[in-house]
Amino acid sequence: MTLGAGGVTGVDDRGQVGIGILVMFVAMIIVSAIAAGVLVNMAGMMQDRATDAGEDAVGQLVGGVQVQDKTCTVASNPVGIEEAWIHVRLRPGGDAVNVSNATVLYTDGQVHTALSYSNATANASRYTLMDDGERVRTLTNTSRMVRLTVDVAAVRGAALNGTDAPLENGGEATITVSTPQGAVTKIRLTPRGVAGTQSFTKC
Repeated sequence: MTLGAGGVTGVDDRGQVGIGILVMFVAMIIVSAIAAGVLVNMAGMMQDRATDAGEDAVGQLVGGVQVQDKTCTVASNPVGIEEAWIHVRLRPGGDAVNVSNATVLYTDGQVHTALSYSNATANASRYTLMDDGERVRTLTNTSRMVRLTVDVAAVRGAALNGTDAPLENGGEATITVSTPQGAVTKIRLTPRGVAGTQSFTKC
């Protein structure tokens, strides 16, 4: 029995359709896998943001301190943030806070260091609180603002290599202030475009 040209063409067509369906099926599997990966990453990011938001909300409910502004001193070799000067005041409606009993935690991609209060100078393990040259321990009302100083270069240097290590351009760090009442305030440092000719910079 001899098949005509039309019969052969029909078989070829069916084969091509089958291959096309298989290719589409494989493509759908690949797209689904990529989409699943994206969703997992997004879920992780959203969880991190939700955690941060939850901590901030708890901090606001139980009082604590709020950040008014932040300025950083600049190191020239290498160029980066030397000290972080963070001006804070009591949150509205909050009770008095003994800030000298707060735990201040410095973290970045390389360093994780807890700091305690000093009535002298900020260093690799201590932070200070000042108001117009006066040492401060307690915030009793919202009208008073104090400067919290963290020696970023000293903290990083002690953890990394024993010498000062400023937080350089492109780096990111978080300073977390936890008061005895359980309030949490997070301050992020993100140096960008810092020049060695500067004495101070927004951070």
